Amino acid sequence: MQQEAKPVGPIPERDAAVERLRNLKVVSNRFLRTGIASLPILVVLLLLADWLIGSRAFAGDLFRLTGVLTIAIEFIVLGQLFGNLPEAFESIWARDLLWYSPDSEQREKEFIKFIDAAEAALNSRWSSAVGILGAIAGVSATYPVRFFLQTGASPFNFDELLAYYVWGNAAFVAAPLGYLLGFLIWRVGVIAVYISKLGRTFEIRIQPNHPDQCGGLRPIGNLCLMIYLLLLAPAVFLSVWGFATTFFNAGGEIYNQLWSGLFRQWLVLLSGLALFAFLWPLYSL
Repeated sequence: MQQEAKPVGPIPERDAAVERLRNLKVVSNRFLRTGIASLPILVVLLLLADWLIGSRAFAGDLFRLTGVLTIAIEFIVLGQLFGNLPEAFESIWARDLLWYSPDSEQREKEFIKFIDAAEAALNSRWSSAVGILGAIAGVSATYPVRFFLQTGASPFNFDELLAYYVWGNAAFVAAPLGYLLGFLIWRVGVIAVYISKLGRTFEIRIQPNHPDQCGGLRPIGNLCLMIYLLLLAPAVFLSVWGFATTFFNAGGEIYNQLWSGLFRQWLVLLSGLALFAFLWPLYSL
């Protein structure tokens, strides 16, 4: 039997920093990673089922339908952001854009330390705390709670609550979906913070003649662009429906009464997040 030829010469050492990046886990739990990756498809399938065999509580309501589609877009962009993060850091490392010390071994150790700290922050227990806040916000944005806040009437009629949260409205997903969004929003914030930390931890060696026409930093710029898109999708939804409910009474009086004011408040919050999550990392670099 003919044996395979062995490579001639020394086997090149693997770049420890690249190996570390390829094992970077934005979400450490494997089941959660799989679930998050499957969510956009699951949302579309649930909408299709609601339209074909359900009560059309979402497929038949343009307000709810656009809201669910906005969430699906958010999950798609989040998946792209999380998937591109290791590749973007690997690209700028391979392009030798990060300078820390003349000693290449020391520079590599510092970069690996930076990646370790980023992964620890991404999977911090604080992400669960932000998830709980998201769950509370999700329930607070549902009809019974909004109605109570606006009118002072009691939302604790058990039969009506049970009917709303279980039958026909799919409102039971408000808490878990809010938790998941908060859980992921924490990670988006951490990514923004660590992009900004690149400029404070390392000296960025811009390459003016680099083919990407961004000094070699286009992969990082693309990450910031995806963070911007995460803010843009809900901002468009809130702007359109805030305007429509306020000036055209779109969706009926109940939408105008319960949600138009909330949408304006959320738009202000998104503006603040834009300054933090999009402009600040770029400015730091």
